[in-house]
Amino acid sequence: MGDTIYLGANLVPDAVAAVRYFLQAAEAGHAEAANELGVMYLTGEGAPPDEAASAYWFQKGRELEVLKQMEDSN
Repeated sequence: MGDTIYLGANLVPDAVAAVRYFLQAAEAGHAEAANELGVMYLTGEGAPPDEAASAYWFQKGRELEVLKQMEDSN
């Protein structure tokens, strides 16, 4: 959903709303959403630029991806 809002597929693009949806998804354990938040905080698109938040979400995305890979290998 965040991608749809961010990219504006059939909607007017809304980066601020996309940050809200990516945040919900990342907090629910979605690695790609966490990485998107990292990018958005890094670039300041949809949220004020924040290097610490960007680093946090990039790290969280990596952690979630590792967990997913471990689950997939079992």
